[in-house]
Amino acid sequence: MKEEDKKNYLEYNIDAPIKKAVVGLSLLGFETIFSCCGFNYDGQDEYMKKDHIKNMPYIYLKYNPGNFDAKLFMQIMNESGWKIEFVHPNTINFFGVQNDRFPWSNPSSPHNYELPLLNILRLNSVIKTYLIKAVTTVEHSVVIRDGNRLYPSIYWQQKPKIEWVVSRSTFDSIPE
Repeated sequence: MKEEDKKNYLEYNIDAPIKKAVVGLSLLGFETIFSCCGFNYDGQDEYMKKDHIKNMPYIYLKYNPGNFDAKLFMQIMNESGWKIEFVHPNTINFFGVQNDRFPWSNPSSPHNYELPLLNILRLNSVIKTYLIKAVTTVEHSVVIRDGNRLYPSIYWQQKPKIEWVVSRSTFDSIPE
């Protein structure tokens, strides 16, 4: 693939530090919509401009009561220490600790990334445990679709990226 084409593919537009969690949750059956790692990192603006305004890691998930494994989700949430809030009847904001109450919270601080990254690494560890436990029930591959597709307004500024087909080997190959 040509370097200039990567900007059109979802795979290259998910924040690198949270990509493994997005893939893992998708493999466990949760539909991801949006995500953010919560801090600036080298190479983040290569394909899409990012700002990390919320200053915390998050993953928006589609919630459908008839097709959502609440028990598994609650186990992941409890073990990872992440929290949830419903931002819409069909959307869950799944987030780590907000990094705004600490002296290093300023984005220019050299330690700004530490708390969000530790949140993400803990979540990755928990997800990996459940992927191992569910080895026979996890989908062999799933399609991750860009959440921007849910907003068809001509004024929506982010056009949907091309979907990404992922597998367990994709999860295993993503560096932490």
